[in-house]
Amino acid sequence: QLLTLDFGIFALHAAQMALFTALPFALENLGLMKIQHWKVYLPSTVTGLIVMIPLIIVGETRNRLKQVFISGIVLTLIALAALMLSLHSLWLIAACLIVYFIGFNILEASQPSMVSKIAPADLKGTAMGVYNTLQSIGLLCGGLAGGMLYQNYGMYAVLSFTLVLTAAWLVSAILSPAPK
Repeated sequence: QLLTLDFGIFALHAAQMALFTALPFALENLGLMKIQHWKVYLPSTVTGLIVMIPLIIVGETRNRLKQVFISGIVLTLIALAALMLSLHSLWLIAACLIVYFIGFNILEASQPSMVSKIAPADLKGTAMGVYNTLQSIGLLCGGLAGGMLYQNYGMYAVLSFTLVLTAAWLVSAILSPAPK
């Protein structure tokens, strides 16, 4: 179970870094100058954060953490797939990012909680250390992969990479038992 969560945090941050290494170029291609990118990112992030809060509360208080967790992965997967069809419109990109950040924020909030629930009491520090290390490695690998894929093959290659990584994570998460 811990390995699934470790892979999950790696996949989440690798996909995020790959996406946000390449997405600014897509926004610029639509005429949005770099100094204006906040107009897309800020509302998407804040909306995702606000919507995530009640979902996490339901997951934690009603013993539905795995369902909420899986739905977070599904939301990021849907958003990434929809982005492939939305690169021609700032509004559609913004809508996809709202869905993405709802899922992302659910996962950011629920995964550490799940690690601490699953790890044995005497190994919680070690489990969180491995988890945090894989988060950082995911950021590194995602940035490298996103940059190389975008430079050599374009935005669709970056999105394909994020989709494959997130789909693999979804399968492993579905097959993993729910934390007690």
